[in-house]
Amino acid sequence: MFQAALNVPVVFDRDKNYDFTVGVDYSSKNPKQPSGLAPQVGFVRYIVDNRYKDFLVSANVHTGYLFDFNKGMDNQFRVSPHLYVEYQALFNCRIGYDYMMPLQKGYPFISIGIGGLMMFRHFSIM
Repeated sequence: MFQAALNVPVVFDRDKNYDFTVGVDYSSKNPKQPSGLAPQVGFVRYIVDNRYKDFLVSANVHTGYLFDFNKGMDNQFRVSPHLYVEYQALFNCRIGYDYMMPLQKGYPFISIGIGGLMMFRHFSIM
């Protein structure tokens, strides 16, 4: 299954240990679980966040409305708490749980990807 997400931080302040995000999540069609396009909002709580480190760790919760691509499943609200790890603002890993409200069922997930760029909140010219 292919999954891609774009979440834009709203606060993006290096002096705060939290942020809010708005974005969209896409997962390719999968007949065994809900998949599709989900506009979402999120809350990010930075656990390890230091401009002198090469990595970032945060606890996140994203919630959104999933427009399901499967004919046998309805559109539904989804809540995804997860742990997010980013290395050098380029490689990331998410470990969490997707909970679908109408199904009252959830799915654990591990997502490894390229991108992230949340560490750019510490970027400075000087």
